[in-house]
Amino acid sequence: MSVQIVKQPNNYCFAGNPVSFVFSSSTNDEFRVVINVAGESLELSLYPYGASAPYRADLELSDLLQKFFDVPTVSDSDIIVPIDNFGLSYSISVDSATLFSGVAFQGGLSKSFLKMLYDSEYKDIFNYRLNNKNNQFLFTTRSQSKNIKIRHSEISSFIFIHPGTYINFISSNGIVVSTEPLIKGTLCSMNLKIILDIYEFSYEDVKYIDVFTDNEEYSFRINIIPSILSEERYLLKFKNSLGAYEYIDITGKAYCVPESNEEYSWKSLSAYGFFEDKRDRVESRSVLEVETGFKTKDELDFILDMVHSDDIYIIYPDASEVKVLVSVDNIRYRNRQTVTNSIPLKIKEVVENKYLSPNINPYELSTGGIFDASYDYTFE
Repeated sequence: MSVQIVKQPNNYCFAGNPVSFVFSSSTNDEFRVVINVAGESLELSLYPYGASAPYRADLELSDLLQKFFDVPTVSDSDIIVPIDNFGLSYSISVDSATLFSGVAFQGGLSKSFLKMLYDSEYKDIFNYRLNNKNNQFLFTTRSQSKNIKIRHSEISSFIFIHPGTYINFISSNGIVVSTEPLIKGTLCSMNLKIILDIYEFSYEDVKYIDVFTDNEEYSFRINIIPSILSEERYLLKFKNSLGAYEYIDITGKAYCVPESNEEYSWKSLSAYGFFEDKRDRVESRSVLEVETGFKTKDELDFILDMVHSDDIYIIYPDASEVKVLVSVDNIRYRNRQTVTNSIPLKIKEVVENKYLSPNINPYELSTGGIFDASYDYTFE
């Protein structure tokens, strides 16, 4: 009995989209397939179909792979640092022979974009840009193009597949920062904050950063936009459609609109011989209704990706971070945008509270207050 794979995905794929395999078998007898993923081996039976040889059998792994993803570990210790748990390695074996091995990522692509890629010469997003050193290869949903726009307050680490070459960063005022090659295919984070610290300039001085590979090949440009001045500012951190975490700056006015659950009440006979209403404590949750502030068309599309996310956190001005659900009611903006627009968001905490506590300054929970352990209680 001879079994081989005749249709398979790219070695890199997104588990949010179909991860489909087609096997060819010389007989229509059942055969066993072993899926090796995250240190576990799962054995499945496949039953070939067809009127005559070669017989076919189908296998779809997206649901299975999504059960094994873990939270990525991202370090900010250097400009480019390898990361763990962002990609999920898996392989397929038949009769102890490995027929396929690849890496899956959380997230996925829209159906319309999948169709566009399939009809192009690239066939998938990894050939197009995510594993293409000549294109913009970051796991970001801010843009598919070679020009990424990011506000200074939203700067964080980007995730990417290392091309195995030198990566050079050249600022708008000509300063070059170079990084050493790593093994091609290593999953890494790229920390823009460290790059800006090396430049020792503010965003007024560095308008953009050009990224080059192989010392000479231009890959893409990161345009740094000044943050919007505002009385209120909140950051939303979310997992984008490609499985990486990014930030959105929210600068509109925010209103607290707490939501309470229905109360459970009953009649109880009082000590005075008449009935009175009683109830349990009512559970409620914190809700913010806030305008995003005026955004461009690209930023509005980025915000919609955030609204669809399954993992969102709000970062308050005191740096506290709370997991939330974000929704939008009655969103409406011009498809051909000539002016900036603002979108109303409803930001709801994921937990309900039966008991409430007064707010506290986070520094009061630290034994040293605003000072660290090295402070000797003297001022110069």
